[in-house]
Amino acid sequence: MGRIETAPGPDGIQRITNQNSFQEKSPAHLPAANVDMNDGLQESTEGLALRNLLLYIQGTANNDVILVEQKDNKVKVSLNGKISNYSIARQFVINTGGGNDLLKINGSNINIAQIIGGSGTLDLRNGWVMQYPGTNISVIQTSGILKMHNAGNVDQVIAPNNGNSIGNYGTINILNCSGSILNGFKGLGNRINSIIAQGALVIGNYSNIGLITGNPGTSSTYNYSGGHIDEIIFSGKGYQAINNEGSISRANIGPGSGYVRTGGAILNLHLGGNLYYGDHNQDVVESCPGAIYNLTGVGPEDQIIMDSRFCH
Repeated sequence: MGRIETAPGPDGIQRITNQNSFQEKSPAHLPAANVDMNDGLQESTEGLALRNLLLYIQGTANNDVILVEQKDNKVKVSLNGKISNYSIARQFVINTGGGNDLLKINGSNINIAQIIGGSGTLDLRNGWVMQYPGTNISVIQTSGILKMHNAGNVDQVIAPNNGNSIGNYGTINILNCSGSILNGFKGLGNRINSIIAQGALVIGNYSNIGLITGNPGTSSTYNYSGGHIDEIIFSGKGYQAINNEGSISRANIGPGSGYVRTGGAILNLHLGGNLYYGDHNQDVVESCPGAIYNLTGVGPEDQIIMDSRFCH
């Protein structure tokens, strides 16, 4: 059975563990806000450390279940079933370690400086729409696969590997990832300010996206009725598709082959095949008449079809 150290150690840190034995860690071995993903912090010892109102949560190399929940002025932390309560925790740094981990966060006033996921799958649930509020997270970074449901405010997400699945029902400033992204419920005002593609992307947008950019190889963007995208810029040679029922201010489908079908408004659409490489791959545009206000970069192999069948 684990033990609890109720008195601070010689370095002033109060630690909690549910292991049969506990090896002391100096502050230098605790995860920091600028932690290197490959610095060996994915240890088998799990525990919590509270120092200067900064709470570090360290997972194990195995599968973990971590719950961080705010109730009134207290923060409850459940680490693989072991519960601890804190009256004040100014900031959190959470390193889930290796394995496939579940991290649930409930509460709108929990301040999280960083979440670090290991080489497995991180299932991150930051609040839940209409039920539990999400909180503020500065940085989410994982070297594995990220499955995220966000109902709070996140400044930056770094998840470069294929296979990510991200649902945003709050606000994300910078989303640096690949995989599938679903943004928003109609009418809730959800927003992603910037998506930087690291690989193949499938994007479904019901709300607002600022900029989609990168070199993804292949991508599909579905902008549903009521959704708005400020700008799409892809520079890859792969196949790129845009299905638009909402509104897009500017779109550049890049040098590869592209397909654009729009019943909603696109203010500026550029087919950039010969702009970068001189070998204009075929682009196909199917549009409701009058839906595209300014079309440039059309090459001799391109097909531009204006037909009322594409209106919605």
